[in-house]
Amino acid sequence: MMRRKIYFDPILVEEVVFLEINRAEKSGNISLSKRFFSERERLYEQKRDAERGGDSFHSFYVRYFQELGFQSIFEKAIASFNILCGIELSVIVLRVWRDQDEGAELYGDDERKTVRISIRVTRFFDRESLSGFLDQELLHISDLLDPAFCYPENSFLGEASLGGLSDMENNVIRGRFRLLWNIYVEARLQKMGKKRLMTTEERRKEFETSFSHWSREEIDRVFARLISGSSFAFEDLVELARNARLAKPIGLGGLRCPLCHFPSYQGITNWEGSRHVVELIKRDFPSWESAEGACLQCYELYCVPFSHERRAMS
Repeated sequence: MMRRKIYFDPILVEEVVFLEINRAEKSGNISLSKRFFSERERLYEQKRDAERGGDSFHSFYVRYFQELGFQSIFEKAIASFNILCGIELSVIVLRVWRDQDEGAELYGDDERKTVRISIRVTRFFDRESLSGFLDQELLHISDLLDPAFCYPENSFLGEASLGGLSDMENNVIRGRFRLLWNIYVEARLQKMGKKRLMTTEERRKEFETSFSHWSREEIDRVFARLISGSSFAFEDLVELARNARLAKPIGLGGLRCPLCHFPSYQGITNWEGSRHVVELIKRDFPSWESAEGACLQCYELYCVPFSHERRAMS
């Protein structure tokens, strides 16, 4: 049987236990809070030495963390994913303060893997929500380990994997990829009978906003396939996240400015009366053709020196 070890941040354990004991007391479980504070007071009296006392207090909080059932929530979540049960695995659970810092990351070599889970203390206030969060993050980790998902050795955060022509474009693709992956994960969790963090309707709204450049028929078709739990590989999701128009110049029906390479919805394609700007652009970009167009910002930049030159001559 493969070994699994979970390491919890001591600060996280102490804060979760302390807050849960106070919640229990407010809800009427006086006996639990009395026992907790009584034992803690005895530790203060018995262990005056800081170093020895630190070890004792940590063991004390770990025992209550386990008694309150929090460790078993993590153990059950991990055990529900076969691919995680078939490897030598260490799990490190760390406390974070902001929701945008939450998530799970995978490290390690072929023989042993480490999963780092970053989580807010407030997650522990709702055990059902905590389980849902763990299920979602651990299914993401399972995908990374699944050969069928074909996750590349270099992270998808790299430009080579995303295929963007600029940092801005890669950020757009990255955001869409994460949304697609989350929907794909949640669809499979629902099939497994597990809790989803967001409803289908909420995800549908996000999807429509992120892929507003698609037709209604394409949105319906892709979203239906995602929520059906059909099999997707990493590159399938990345390809969907890309917008083909981002790779095409503005003047050729795309969104990419051929000069600065940033996407733009405000482009210049009609150069009538602006031949002077065309000439200035071609000085810096000899291979550029006016039919490719330019974004409004680049156009205005090249208009400025011409207006200065005209005033100087007058």
